[in-house]
Amino acid sequence: MLFCIVGRSEPLYEADLDGAAADSDATYLHQFILHSSLDLIQNAMWSNASTFLRTVDRFNSQLVSAYVTPGGAILLLLHQGKGEDAVRHFFMEVHENYTKHMLNPFSLFDAPITSPQFDSIVRSAARRLLL
Repeated sequence: MLFCIVGRSEPLYEADLDGAAADSDATYLHQFILHSSLDLIQNAMWSNASTFLRTVDRFNSQLVSAYVTPGGAILLLLHQGKGEDAVRHFFMEVHENYTKHMLNPFSLFDAPITSPQFDSIVRSAARRLLL
């Protein structure tokens, strides 16, 4: 299960939430799947008024779910078919913590997130809601 936050021009945060992609080839494949779904997300944003876009892409048995913040950041989750409510709650919790991170006067807008606190919050939310 791979989670990624994409800003306007580059990925801001990435986490392998279940540790299953220890193989570098699998990691690259998962990143490719997530980033190839960005075009579909751009199309879905115009046809959906909600921030939670649900499942936007499929690759074999893996699904890509997306959430778009009002500021334009895109939250992506590559998973094996978790429940829609659990994925939505995960995205909402991560979005709340992303907003708190961005309100920090020392964080830069659209810059990579390297905070260990943010990482631990995302991983604990994933353990609680997705695993």
